[in-house]
Amino acid sequence: MISNRRKGGCNPAAILFFVFNALILSARTDIPDSAGYVAMERVKGKLHGRKGSFVLQHTGKMNRGKPSLLVTVVPDSGTGELSGLTGTLSINIVDRKHYYEFTYELPEMDS
Repeated sequence: MISNRRKGGCNPAAILFFVFNALILSARTDIPDSAGYVAMERVKGKLHGRKGSFVLQHTGKMNRGKPSLLVTVVPDSGTGELSGLTGTLSINIVDRKHYYEFTYELPEMDS
């Protein structure tokens, strides 16, 4: 099992992803700074030199200005050499810049 945590700005040889398909739904309320969104995002690329794809599920809300966000790898969505991937993605926004941290586990490949 490969367990790792990758942050934005890490070595691109270790982690490289391209988003190629996403669906986003959102809703605002009459209360200022309250809203919600959900998204499904298919990601394709390489992780530790292993090719494949997986799906991220986003659930976010803003409760009167207080944000919360959960982004997880959809169970059993990993394909190719990323089969069995599990994990979460954190997105931290500082001064309008987005910083990503992907914490994941990836099974060892059979020899």
